[in-house]
Amino acid sequence: MIYAPYPQRLDEDLYGILSKIAAENESVGLHIPKKMKCVFNDGLAFVNGVDMYACTYMCNYCWDTGREMEYYCSDCHMDMCHMCYSEVDEETALNNGAVNYKHRAQALADCRTHNLKSFVGRSVNECSSCKVCIRFMAGYYYNSKYDICKACYDSNPALYTESTYIENDVEFGSVRDWFIIVEDDDYNAIICNLNVDSPYYKKFGFLATDGHGRVGVWSSKDDDLRTLLDEYDRTRSMEESGLDYKYEEDPLEGEIDIDCRITRMMLVRKMKVYYG
Repeated sequence: MIYAPYPQRLDEDLYGILSKIAAENESVGLHIPKKMKCVFNDGLAFVNGVDMYACTYMCNYCWDTGREMEYYCSDCHMDMCHMCYSEVDEETALNNGAVNYKHRAQALADCRTHNLKSFVGRSVNECSSCKVCIRFMAGYYYNSKYDICKACYDSNPALYTESTYIENDVEFGSVRDWFIIVEDDDYNAIICNLNVDSPYYKKFGFLATDGHGRVGVWSSKDDDLRTLLDEYDRTRSMEESGLDYKYEEDPLEGEIDIDCRITRMMLVRKMKVYYG
């Protein structure tokens, strides 16, 4: 994801069309960047649920980091360990030693009906040979003894003949392919993939900046900017509704410290807006 090359073919015509649509919509509180602005920046903390600061994979349901993450829910953008996956009822959870099963039971049940991807060996963070971070590459080579980046594999494939290639695909691709279409004054945005060669070309997503300046970017299943802008116009933040959003808590994420129309839209889509 992060270490992907710069895109060779960006659709600037599409960017112009989307900018014109946004200008015609005149949504309150949104503005169009003066020039094309890529989502990649130093504050990037989350990409489709993947924690950029973590030293290893973490289960987003039980918060354990000592196990291999064997599943990824592309609807909820969350990693799931094999222990949580096995917890189909409270009895199983208690046998596993779980103490907070009731708080995540519904989320686990929901994800089992979603698009769960099965992975092997997703507990690593670096190449066993050169020690470069491999978590955010397009993929790596794995067996029970080592995890090898593509560069090391290509330099001597005969050493790693018994390995399996693992894709790090969380349905986002390279962050260099995504650009801000409209943004608000709190550094939250609706984004779009403009790389003609990306499998996510023309897909829309969201960018959120939390109260500490950490940024998360997310792809969505939305495919029409006008529909998103209409939803934005209908949405009201809790502050606009006269409610105290500081006391709202999500059962998985805890207290939410930022609230606006775009983050409201993201929460409906089960996207994190706080990255601590």
